[in-house]
Amino acid sequence: NNSHQPFVDALTKAGVPVTILPDGYTSLRANATPIAQLAEPAQPLCLHAHGYKGTLTASFVRRKMPSTRVIYTQHGLTNKSFQTRTFTKLETRLMKSRMVDFIICASNTIRDFYTGVGISPNKLAYVSNSVEVAPPNQTATSLQERDIDFLYLGRLSPEKGPNFLIDAI
Repeated sequence: NNSHQPFVDALTKAGVPVTILPDGYTSLRANATPIAQLAEPAQPLCLHAHGYKGTLTASFVRRKMPSTRVIYTQHGLTNKSFQTRTFTKLETRLMKSRMVDFIICASNTIRDFYTGVGISPNKLAYVSNSVEVAPPNQTATSLQERDIDFLYLGRLSPEKGPNFLIDAI
């Protein structure tokens, strides 16, 4: 699947290094080492994860960088099929574990769900699923004039909006 190629091309053109890792269930643990190698020089304070695959991978990376915390964002819970119910159960187990330090809930319903399954309210925060964006800083004229350290771990597909991240950087 080359759906990510336009994003890779745009990042490469902007001078941003890109590393593409294999996707799939068998890659989750294997990807932890190259991700940790990419992240370790910056010593990030946290890893942000979304979905059970991202959270499992982040937990494996955390084993290599124990002082780094894992923050998870839950945008929604869907229980329409056996598969989505299974993923919700897996995600919930991960959220209850020590693998995840903090959960950002995109709705009060999600926060209520997690408190209802025994997750401490201190581990949860409701953050509206929208943000106000300030006008861009017009003083920096090139990427070289800015100090940006950012690691994106996610699927390079249109619905994830990596083009907005590229534009923002």
